Amino acid sequence: MLHDITFSYQPPIAGVHTVGIAGDFTDWKIISLDFEKGIYFKSFILTSGIYQYLLIVDSIWINDPSNIQTTPNPFGGVNSLLILDDNTQETSLNELIYSEQISYNITDNFDIPQWVAEGVIYQIFPDRFCNGNPKINPDFEEWYYDDSKTPPSKGKYLKPNQEYFHYIDDWYDISYLKQSPYLPKGKPDWWCFYGGDIEGVRQKLEYLKDLGITIIYFNPIWQAKSNHKYDAADFMKLDSHLATANEFKKFVATCHKKGFRIILDIALNHTGETFWAFRDGVEHGADSKYWNWYDWMKWPLPSPLPEDFKPKEFYQCWWGIKDMPDLNYDLSRHHPEENAIKDINKAVPNQSMIDYIFDSVTWWLKDMDIDGFRLDVPDEVPFWFWQMFREKVKSIKPDAWLVGELWNRAEQWVSPLYFDSVMNYAHFKDPVIDYFLRASIDKNTFVQRLYIGLMNYPRSSLFVMMNLLGSHDTWRIGEIAKSKQSELRLAILFQMTYIGTPHIYYGDEIGMRGAKDPDNRRPFNWHWHSNPNAVALRDYYKQLIRLRKSHHVLQNGLIRFIYHPDLLIFERYNDTGTLIILINNTKRKLTYQLYYSGYFILYNTNTELDESDNQTLVVTSKSGLVIKVK
Repeated sequence: MLHDITFSYQPPIAGVHTVGIAGDFTDWKIISLDFEKGIYFKSFILTSGIYQYLLIVDSIWINDPSNIQTTPNPFGGVNSLLILDDNTQETSLNELIYSEQISYNITDNFDIPQWVAEGVIYQIFPDRFCNGNPKINPDFEEWYYDDSKTPPSKGKYLKPNQEYFHYIDDWYDISYLKQSPYLPKGKPDWWCFYGGDIEGVRQKLEYLKDLGITIIYFNPIWQAKSNHKYDAADFMKLDSHLATANEFKKFVATCHKKGFRIILDIALNHTGETFWAFRDGVEHGADSKYWNWYDWMKWPLPSPLPEDFKPKEFYQCWWGIKDMPDLNYDLSRHHPEENAIKDINKAVPNQSMIDYIFDSVTWWLKDMDIDGFRLDVPDEVPFWFWQMFREKVKSIKPDAWLVGELWNRAEQWVSPLYFDSVMNYAHFKDPVIDYFLRASIDKNTFVQRLYIGLMNYPRSSLFVMMNLLGSHDTWRIGEIAKSKQSELRLAILFQMTYIGTPHIYYGDEIGMRGAKDPDNRRPFNWHWHSNPNAVALRDYYKQLIRLRKSHHVLQNGLIRFIYHPDLLIFERYNDTGTLIILINNTKRKLTYQLYYSGYFILYNTNTELDESDNQTLVVTSKSGLVIKVK
């Protein structure tokens, strides 16, 4: 039997990458993957059988992150394993999916923050949401901008390892995010600022309240050189161009009074190269008391940095980016070998560094009174540390939310030892985008990819999964959808009715566009109300958020799928009642016979009842509805 198999890969960081695949079905020759809208992919027609393969990303051979099946190879490692067996596996999985009840994983259940399950998340990239206080706009007077605030001479480009930080006066000028005037064609401007700040968010709290938001998730706001601020200069200082510590504390208090919770993005895998401990190491070498906070290979660093500077020859850094040196958690191992260690007794913890991190965590939770953390690249930090981290956080604020940024299957991290949940890329975002917007998978494949998460994560964590459709790391859903507005609305309907906590990336509710970083980080369009399409989409979001918040079963109900050859049908149920969601993502009109004697329709995009039989629903193309069973 022949199988049409598509391999895909989405890099965890934006930028230009070379991605290929090699396996026994290519005679181990590297075949380049195609690229579209942030995804690298390639389809092959394969016969039934067993196949081994690897991906090659920027010349590094890796296992397929989306495939947990592996087999040892002759070189001491493992290859990804693909088994194609004439659909017997698919058939049995389908039978399991559409059985009476999903076999949830209840063995590792644990207490989760209830306010997350009941909430709706709104992610804000601080520099791009709203400029509320122009007096604190970036002026680049900090010491770390001394050599990077002068543009190249007219007609010249920036040199390799040269940066130019600057401010854009026009909030609505997005041209720099597509093409930098200081770089060759095809290179955007990663170093421009627009002046968004915390005061701007405060001024727009009523906008968020009206939309139905209850949880505000901020990308990093600590002091840092970049606009994205993953390159911290200090874990315990707010960036002065966003707010003072006192202003932020008052902001959090205001949010709490208005019914909002606040979670912050923190990156504990690395610091910035401007971080005070790293600078001390650069200056004093092995004599620095912070020398072992980092993995150094060579010292001193050349000054100025040459055009061909290779940072990993001098210190371990995240993805080879010089601005983000990796922290050293285990004094007995180099990064990344330390990450897989779960037993702290098998590690030599870098205690002085850990103490500083925990002081920082305490400051954010107690002094600033935030409600939890989104943890950046947690798979690049040792397991044993995350166990300590959870214990610390929960001892300070028991209902704090810990959500990890993990793009693939993350069963190891979602547990009472580590995280409450993860950003649900693997078992929500990716399959939703593939099914509704890219139309690259069929309904059964879509449900199977969802089901893997339902089976393997603890049941309690399912209610607080961060169910996103887009983020600062991905193409905007408006950019992917473009003219597919009906399909986009179905994806949103699914998001608001599925198990887990809906996440909205700022501006998606008004249809903002944007491709790869930094184009996906455009300033918020505060002229949205003059665009009828933006108004209509935002109203649609409001209606569905209101529906979700008014029905407890959508927040805390379990889920089961109902078989239909074409319609996507699932139930949300608990002791308060049952809702049925029907979605027709086909191009045909379909019918469905309700088996409940009493019901009423809560939400309807474009579906009719058969006048001759009110138990028969005529579900028009690209439509959906939510039904409450009496």
